[in-house]
Amino acid sequence: MSDLLNAVLLSLTSLITPLAIFIATCVYISKKVKGDSILLFSGSLIALVTSAVSFVLIPYFMRSGNYSSLEIQKIYMVIGVVSFIGGICFAVGFFMLVVNAIKDNKAASINFPKNDLKL
Repeated sequence: MSDLLNAVLLSLTSLITPLAIFIATCVYISKKVKGDSILLFSGSLIALVTSAVSFVLIPYFMRSGNYSSLEIQKIYMVIGVVSFIGGICFAVGFFMLVVNAIKDNKAASINFPKNDLKL
């Protein structure tokens, strides 16, 4: 039983990065609810859930012996497709965020006079 607990605790360390990204997107979506924040939030949520399933639940299922290797392979295939969709959502949201930040930066720089200081 302690081996199972050690394996679960070790696999939980793989969830630190997806959890940190999910928390960051939660903070961002609480500040601004726009298309990019919704895509970032949904992509990070999908990444967190698929990471939890693949790093925690699947090893537990494999150790229990109730599932054949073919069933585990099918589960991994579904997780891969869902994870890919989440990654696309996150990437599109991040791209939208970068484009909006560049537009905002250009608009802000128009209001300031040019610097004539020569070094």
